[in-house]
Amino acid sequence: MLCRSWWILVHAFTLSTALGASTLAIGRPALGALAPGESTVFTVMAGEAHYLRLRLDQQGVDVALRLLDPGGALVAELDGPGGRWVEELLSAVTRRAGTYRVEVRAQRDQDAGARAGKFRLVLDELRETMPEDVHRLRADVLYHRGRHLRQLPPRERQLEALDAFRQAASRYRAAEDRR
Repeated sequence: MLCRSWWILVHAFTLSTALGASTLAIGRPALGALAPGESTVFTVMAGEAHYLRLRLDQQGVDVALRLLDPGGALVAELDGPGGRWVEELLSAVTRRAGTYRVEVRAQRDQDAGARAGKFRLVLDELRETMPEDVHRLRADVLYHRGRHLRQLPPRERQLEALDAFRQAASRYRAAEDRR
């Protein structure tokens, strides 16, 4: 088993170096700057059925996140409303062990005066999945739905947003998530 783990780590390091990607470590911020339309890639080593949570602080640039599995298939993506100065959270459960890619892409801005901005990406959690993660993942979906609905004009949408936030709060409590 130790030999297999060592081989996986060596392979992951070789792959991330070949791709020019930096490897994310829990709690260690990755800082970067992007102009509209530019992107960069990071890697995360994860086992099968692991829960991960990424936090992205946008600092003057609207950024979208995509998490791709070792085969290149999309696991999760996020581009919440709020634009250039909002914190985004992306959480997912891995289906297989290997090197996952995290793509950070600055959105092409319709504003002709759009400039480059900075971002700060942190791998907040990477651990084996727990039963309450079902609630946590559903809460994240509801929270992002509420944020999206809140941006829409009709009053009915605002009430839907409030309902989504209430449901998300209930799910976070069920998962004992203190956010």
